[in-house]
Amino acid sequence: MQCPKCGKHIGEKDAVCRNCGVILKKEEPKKKLLPDIFHREKNDDNLYLTDREAAVSSKKKISESRLKLVFVIAAALIVAALIWILAVQITSGKGEKAAARTAEFIGSSLSSAEDELDIHFRDNSTFSIINNAAVFDYIYESDDKVQIDGAAYPEWTVTVMKSPSDYIETVEYTAYTVLKKDSRGKKTDERISLDKFNKGDKFSAVREDIDLDPYRITYAAGTVSYHYLYHYTDPAGDSRCTELIAVFDDNNKYLYYTSVDIYPQFI
Repeated sequence: MQCPKCGKHIGEKDAVCRNCGVILKKEEPKKKLLPDIFHREKNDDNLYLTDREAAVSSKKKISESRLKLVFVIAAALIVAALIWILAVQITSGKGEKAAARTAEFIGSSLSSAEDELDIHFRDNSTFSIINNAAVFDYIYESDDKVQIDGAAYPEWTVTVMKSPSDYIETVEYTAYTVLKKDSRGKKTDERISLDKFNKGDKFSAVREDIDLDPYRITYAAGTVSYHYLYHYTDPAGDSRCTELIAVFDDNNKYLYYTSVDIYPQFI
């Protein structure tokens, strides 16, 4: 083999010419025995992992993905539940609002109330049990129904009684949903008394003491009556079903109450 510079003979494995000193071969860099773990690409996390480490990492990522999916589903269910609750509240409050607004027309004709409120009252209910048991001249009711003691009732009704001059005399809102669990109303420990309250006491204080949902509200000229149905066991061990009626004036000031045993009739 000849040197490419001086042309003199050199050995095949010589890295440097012995005659002129020219470098014949460049030394190749040594191969790295270990990878540079500090400069991995972002998408090559599993490149230098063992099979076991890669499997654990893969399972971890799958678990994290599943957890995210669970959170997304849970969030969607919560949102759906909130929407449903809001819809129920809006629907359940529709009848009570309609009754309160209709009551503003007490002393006026029903037609004027219908025109102003865009509500249509009928002569009869679509539920036979209401026609047979309730007393009213006109009725506006929910299209949805509720089962009470095996019978179908509307979820709520707004009924009107008219005066001899054909004007609105009383407006009554009845929430049958309050009685769907038990037609006797809520179970209490004892008979409820409002004797401690005086005329003129605040509505909120009386309502808080009663601690029941009214199943009926009656609007008349100058008064609003709240009807509560409940049952309890008396000292003799007998079951009693009672209707409590708390009466307030137009300014929500307490007037008086009545308490009557009415079981089993509640309409």
